[in-house]
Amino acid sequence: MGFERIQKDPFRLFFPLGCLFAFLGLVPWLSLLTENASYPAQFHQVVMINGFMLSFVSGFLLTAIPRFTKTGYAQLWEVLLVLLFLLLAVGFSFQSSLAWHFLFAGFVQASIFVFAGRRFFKRQADPPISFMFVGLGLGLWLFTNFYFFFTSLGVWAPWAAQSWQSVFTHGAILSLVLGIGSRLFPALLGWQEVLPAQQQGSRQKYFFLVLTVLFLLSYFVSFPENANLMIRAAIVTFLFVRYWKILKLPKVRNWFNWNLWLAGWCILLSQFVFWFEDGRAVHFLHFLFVGGFTWMTLLISLHVEMAHRPKPDFGLKQSQFFLLLAVIMVAATLTRVTAIFWQQIYLRHLAYAAVTLLMALCLWLRIFFKKSEAK
Repeated sequence: MGFERIQKDPFRLFFPLGCLFAFLGLVPWLSLLTENASYPAQFHQVVMINGFMLSFVSGFLLTAIPRFTKTGYAQLWEVLLVLLFLLLAVGFSFQSSLAWHFLFAGFVQASIFVFAGRRFFKRQADPPISFMFVGLGLGLWLFTNFYFFFTSLGVWAPWAAQSWQSVFTHGAILSLVLGIGSRLFPALLGWQEVLPAQQQGSRQKYFFLVLTVLFLLSYFVSFPENANLMIRAAIVTFLFVRYWKILKLPKVRNWFNWNLWLAGWCILLSQFVFWFEDGRAVHFLHFLFVGGFTWMTLLISLHVEMAHRPKPDFGLKQSQFFLLLAVIMVAATLTRVTAIFWQQIYLRHLAYAAVTLLMALCLWLRIFFKKSEAK
């Protein structure tokens, strides 16, 4: 793989790296199959979010932003800088103190912000209006990592700790999914008539600005009677119904799109589990983490790879590889979500979910590196 190819398509470096980080975040759970095993929850969380997810997001944005803005591809130093910070962030996740992990993860997002800003001001075309959520999500992720860095060192006294934790675990990534998905989801599932509604216009700008502000407030403002949760669920539901067309079956039907549609439903339904206040929410939220974020990340990354082959090979979406992926991801999601109902074998259940997800990652690698059959 030459440097020029990496500059043009940085995802070819960051997607497989993200898959490797996912393996790192999941393998420790296998120790739960033994009697005297540690509970690797914190390591799992930071590696899956600031390793796996961040690597895939980096690869996607470094590839997509130049194309959406019709500006120059990534320069080699920009790619290597993000790669360096990402490797340092994951490397420091093995330490008991995660301060430096959060610092370098924040540097990854800061580097992408600079990368995006340089191209935004030179843009020949405006990105989709829904990308306001992309900017918000990236900004929230950046500030969350810096917040945890400074509080870990004792420089800042913790404030709004629960809000920052919620933003870290799901808020920032959900915002990115709303921004990117509102553009890609209808295009992939065949609802192209939705796309003109996302063109830049004063009314659309103000409307999406209001949505992004309300989404932000839903994490940091405590409205009475859990109204903040209702506001967030309403925003997600509106975008999913209006732009994602989630209530309709895919117009373009293949195994890939059925996967995407099911992953979308996992994200939507997960917005209503926050109202459980008896300890079940953290388990039910894996509809979002596994069935939503992870599943959709694997799918979108495979679409990007197919689209950037020398001869785009979308015929692969008909492959029964994606039927198998759907079976595995549904099994992984349900295994993790239902672990709470199997108290006597709870820890083993978590290990079973990890095994199933590792199977999905192996299948992803098989599809990602499958040679093109396009003529």
